[in-house]
Amino acid sequence: MQGEELPRGNRTAGGGFATFYPGFRDAFQEIIRAVVAHGAAYTPDNVSLGKAHGFRNLPFRQEQLDELFLKWKSEEPGTTFWKFERKRPAGLFLLIGDTLTQYRTVIIVIQRDYLNQNNKAKEFLELLKGLYDVVHPAYGEFHVEEMIKRVDSSVGKVTPGTNLERGLPDIFWQTF
Repeated sequence: MQGEELPRGNRTAGGGFATFYPGFRDAFQEIIRAVVAHGAAYTPDNVSLGKAHGFRNLPFRQEQLDELFLKWKSEEPGTTFWKFERKRPAGLFLLIGDTLTQYRTVIIVIQRDYLNQNNKAKEFLELLKGLYDVVHPAYGEFHVEEMIKRVDSSVGKVTPGTNLERGLPDIFWQTF
């Protein structure tokens, strides 16, 4: 069910992974399955394809995952970013990329308010753990707005660090 646009200024929470995993391009279906396995809020409404397919936007259908995988495989390695979105209830944004920077990326962002609901923060962390298992990252991160420390300086507001206790109770370090 596609909803309305997210209001500007909504806070977000997100995570991302960078990997050199040689099987990344073949793990496309596993990446999508790891995300949609966590329920309707994580099932995209649409997908924006890459250059080989004219950057077209298509409705996302789980039953067409094999067809999407073939389209993904036809994209030129090293130049591909696909975007998956769902407006409501979580404001999902998923980016799967195979870029010239020699690493592959998976980035997922949702509305921060969605995590305030019962057990949704734990659910999101479980989703990130599932993605971690699929993409074998060299680097990963999780962030919420509350974790970012901003201070005034002579050059304006800067973000010199992260306050993990404010954003993720019981998490001692976010980069892995």
